Amino acid sequence: MSASTTPFKVRYRRSVGDPELKPRLLAFQRSWRESRDAQVRRLEQRTERSFDELRRDFATVKDSTLERLDDYIAEFRAQAEAAGATVVALSTAAEAVNYIAGVCKSRGIDLVV
Repeated sequence: MSASTTPFKVRYRRSVGDPELKPRLLAFQRSWRESRDAQVRRLEQRTERSFDELRRDFATVKDSTLERLDDYIAEFRAQAEAAGATVVALSTAAEAVNYIAGVCKSRGIDLVV
């Protein structure tokens, strides 16, 4: 099983058990929390609103956007196509890879980085 498919909790426990990784991981956790807290304080000062208030507002915007997601996608598609773009809706990553590979092949591209 590769690291990308191993559950996070399993990888975390394994890393914390590694004598070389443990101190680095703990240092990162502490510095990340301190940086995040400082940014939250800065945001609260700038907006004169609490982080919880902002979080609720952002959740409301997200929820209302998701309720109209089909409308937004249709609007994007129409504007992109009007500007000359090709818009393709695919369901899976494999479909996207195959589509892109086909476009590349049809244009004589043999290397994609």
